[in-house]
Amino acid sequence: MFETAGVRLTLIGQATPRHAAHFRRRLRIALPIFADATRESYMAAGAKIGGAMVIVPDGTVAWSQMAHDASDNVPPERLLAAVPARAAQGADPSSAWPAPTPRASG
Repeated sequence: MFETAGVRLTLIGQATPRHAAHFRRRLRIALPIFADATRESYMAAGAKIGGAMVIVPDGTVAWSQMAHDASDNVPPERLLAAVPARAAQGADPSSAWPAPTPRASG
């Protein structure tokens, strides 16, 4: 769904790299997962417990929804609808969305 729209999904979790790797293996998640044990990305986004964001290649936040509780998850269709037209027109995800540059990975 997201790849065909030219979108690269990345999960950022409040965990250590070891815990993120375990989470990825246990749930068989194929997405890149980055560990943010200090929650710097959460603070930068203004999130207390998480949320979802659409960030365009120049770093601009095109859309966001911060969670109010742990069950407040954005439906994939709503997230995809927030993707700017450039990606939705089938841009190649490897060129349209540069890889994130995290400090730690899992």
